[in-house]
Parts: sequence; C-alpha cells; structure tokens
Amino acid sequence: MIEESNPNPKSKPASPRSAAEIVEKHDNLHKMYYETVAEEDSRLWLRPETIRGIPSSIYGIWETPLRGSRDQKRLGVRRRFGNILQTTAHASVPFTRKELTRWDQNACQELAPLFKDMMQMRATLARLNGFNSFFELGSISKMMDQKSVKLFLDKLKDKLTPHITSYMEDLLEMKLKDMDIANSFSEVRRGLQKHGQTISDFQEFHGVDYQLHWGEVAYYSRLQVQKNVFSDESIDYSEYFELKSTVRKLLPVFGHVFGLRFAEITTDGLHSQPYGELISRYLEGAKVNSKSFDREKLLVFDVYDTTPEDGTAFLGVLVLDLIKRDRKSLRGFCQDLGYVCSLTVC
Repeated sequence: MIEESNPNPKSKPASPRSAAEIVEKHDNLHKMYYETVAEEDSRLWLRPETIRGIPSSIYGIWETPLRGSRDQKRLGVRRRFGNILQTTAHASVPFTRKELTRWDQNACQELAPLFKDMMQMRATLARLNGFNSFFELGSISKMMDQKSVKLFLDKLKDKLTPHITSYMEDLLEMKLKDMDIANSFSEVRRGLQKHGQTISDFQEFHGVDYQLHWGEVAYYSRLQVQKNVFSDESIDYSEYFELKSTVRKLLPVFGHVFGLRFAEITTDGLHSQPYGELISRYLEGAKVNSKSFDREKLLVFDVYDTTPEDGTAFLGVLVLDLIKRDRKSLRGFCQDLGYVCSLTVC
C-alpha cells in the first residue's frame, strides 16, 4: 500500500490549472483501473471430486469444457458467477478452498503498477492542495475528517480485537480437529499462556498448515453459524423485524453515512411503467423465470448522490431481491444491467 501522508503539509495550494490537470490524470487512471478489474474474466477449472460440499445452486452455472476437449468432467468457475468466498464457504475439500483463494487473490496482479501510480497521484494531489492525505482532501465537504475517523476506528478496533481474536481461535480449533491434531486446543492454549505466547506465535512456529487463509475463514465461519442456528438458543429475528420494513428504515441510515438518497419506485400510479421495465430487465439478467415470479415483492430504488454542491446527481437504480425461493443461488452478487444495479440476498 502506498503511503499517502504528506511530509510537508504546508505546501502551497496548486494553481487551478495544475490541479485540474492532476485531477484529470487521476480520474483517467481510476477509470482505467476499475474498468480493467471489472473486465477480469479468468477461469479456474475444478474436477468433480474437488467440489464436494458446494451446492448445485452455485456450481450449476459454471462452465463445461468444449466438446472434444480433454477431461470433459471439469467445471470452470469465473468471478462473474458470484462471490468466490461464498463458494469457498461450502467447499469441504481443503485443496479447493486453498486453490480458490489463491486464484481469487492473484487476480489482476498485473495492475499493481497502475494501482501504485494511482496512489502516488492521490498523494501528489493532496500535497499540492495543502492536505496531509487524499482522504483529508476528499472529506472537506463531508461530516467527518481524518482525525475523527481514525479515532472512531481505533476505538472500534480496541473493542473488537478481543472478540475477533477469540473467534479466530475457535475457527482454528475447528481446523485443527479436521487435521486430527493429537492435543486438544485447550492444552495448546494453556501451553502458550505458560510461556507468554499467543496463537499467532503458535501458527508462525508450525507454518502455513496451521494458519487460516480467507477461504478457510469463510468455510469454518459458515459451519460456526450453522451450528449456532440449529442450537436450541437460536432466535428467529424475522418474527420481530419484517424484512421490507427493516430495509426501508436502514437505507436512509446508509444514505446519511455515504451521502446517498434512496427514492423507492413502486407499482402505483406514475411509477408502474418504469417499475415493470426495471423488473423485466433484472429478471432477464438474473435468468429468473418471470412467469412464476411475484414481481411486486422486489424493492426498487432510484439512487442519488447528495454530495455535489449544485444539488443531487442521479447514480442509477438499485433492485433488491430479498425473496427466498427454491433453487435460488446461495450467494450475493451485484449485476451490471446498464444503469440498474441488482443485489441478490438469500
């Protein structure tokens, strides 16, 4: 990560011309970077025996080899098929979790120089305008600054660290049991405490096999949640918080934090025609059988950016698919349908 701090925060602000040139160059880099990321379409081939545990609702849309290709039983996964962590969360084969994580994390690694240039450009832009960081520059018109955000995050970190450490230890214990480690995890803890060491010291000493990569965090987290859900102490919160009502209450909160405004599009009156058109585009893109689908259960919103000084700016349309149904993919995805962004939640 490139440090954006400015060693000389008292630099004179840039002239309008030079600042505009830098902004234009940065915006071009930013656009090029994220367009390239969005277009990334590599593929990972997996054999049937390696996808144990992954539901057919996930691998059912994966690719099959062309006729005549070698190993016709292989299945090809791409990122546009869904969140890779959702896939690793169900993969019961350790090799598959590791391979999916490695493939996902190494995607677009050729863009590292471009990302570095973009970060350096941000640091330059901040320095020429007399700010310590690009974040500080960008938060001028917002209800926050670098110090308040850092203070909030530091407090949050202090409160969460003990819980996260305990949680990660629980996940590691589940992994060690799968590895048939002889000693119980409680014995490992006592031995570490006796020598003034931590779980991190234990993992570093034993190497990568005793560490958790993100694929394993996703997998054992799912098992942990599943265990809690089916315990006698589980609570069905949906009985107390109706989904649509909760979403409508939460969106203004997110809007306040991120500078957005959500205006719901309904089936009534003026909205009926655009609502139907938007839903048709969503169903077509999501490959959902529109005849058996209750369209009116979908939530649709116009989204506006409220940060511009000259008024709000229209960003696009958000379709929230919150309906539980058979054969619905167990993954969340954001689908680009022109100016329509859809979010599927199970």
